[in-house]
Amino acid sequence: MNTNTSVTLKEMSDFLNSRGVKAELRGENATVTGINAAEHCGSGDITFASTQEFLNTALASKATAIVVAAKIAGAPIDKPCLVADNVNLAHALLKQQYADWNFRDTEEWGRIHPSAVIHPQAKIADTAVVGPNAVIGRGAELQAGSVVMAGTVVEAEAVIGENTVLHANVTIGRGCQIGRDCIIRSSTVIGSEGFGFAQDAQRKHHRIPQTGIVVLEERCVIGANNCIDRAAYGVTLIRSGVITDNFCHIAHNCDIGEDTIMVAMTGIAGSCKLGKRVICSGQTGMLDHITVPDDTVLLVRAAVTENIEKSGVYAGGPPLLPITAHHRNNVLIRNLPQMSRDLKALQKKVEALEKN
Repeated sequence: MNTNTSVTLKEMSDFLNSRGVKAELRGENATVTGINAAEHCGSGDITFASTQEFLNTALASKATAIVVAAKIAGAPIDKPCLVADNVNLAHALLKQQYADWNFRDTEEWGRIHPSAVIHPQAKIADTAVVGPNAVIGRGAELQAGSVVMAGTVVEAEAVIGENTVLHANVTIGRGCQIGRDCIIRSSTVIGSEGFGFAQDAQRKHHRIPQTGIVVLEERCVIGANNCIDRAAYGVTLIRSGVITDNFCHIAHNCDIGEDTIMVAMTGIAGSCKLGKRVICSGQTGMLDHITVPDDTVLLVRAAVTENIEKSGVYAGGPPLLPITAHHRNNVLIRNLPQMSRDLKALQKKVEALEKN
């Protein structure tokens, strides 16, 4: 991918250091015009090497420069390079700064497309961008630098924070609040109605209106095809820095702690409270009213059916087990056929001894 402009390694080094990533320029202060994987590099590109294997590939490529992990930068390197203490973070920051998509480009559609439907009482900042066929409801607010892409609906009284990007066909339900610097990917619904019903004597279902909201704090990234339900009363709260993969569901009245990660197809039932930096691997499932402490890691389609009392790494279930116990059980299960054969052989020997 080409960068948005030509940039020198010194400028990249200064930028990384200003963002807390130590980056030392070694060799020529080359000019970079692109960021790419080593196997796709051309002249002018910079690439990244966090291991010796990646460094060997980068050195053999057409890359002009390399961002190299400090731990493997002891030997001379015959290309200009930036020696960084955290290559992956350097990659993220450099690509965001110099080679990300320009979601605020107004050359394609203009700043507000004529097909957008915007209520007269909506509040649209002068720097907000609204794409084709978007719908902005009564009293909704788009703050400075926010982007609403094609087909997205922002319902009445919803607030979209500064520099937040809503991709195509997102729905933000009425009254919901999205903080600054968030990214909401295509076809996600924030503020869908929570799953609340009562049954009568004939087991007919009667809907309980869900009249709360969803609040996303700042710097959240929500994947495609997510559903985050509004609260029955009060708030479903997604705290700062939460990231979710595609196809995740968060039910009504949940409180999801800062910098939590949810991988694809995670499902969290209502009124759960997750601490900070919780990691839910793919297809994690959680019953309602569960509490999970800070820094807990849930692996192997974790099925969480009761509160977790202590931070740690858990897997499988039900019942959910500490990861070491889960691995021991897996070994036992794999050995069950042989154990069964051994037991039958032992029974035959006992029977023979009893006959004698």
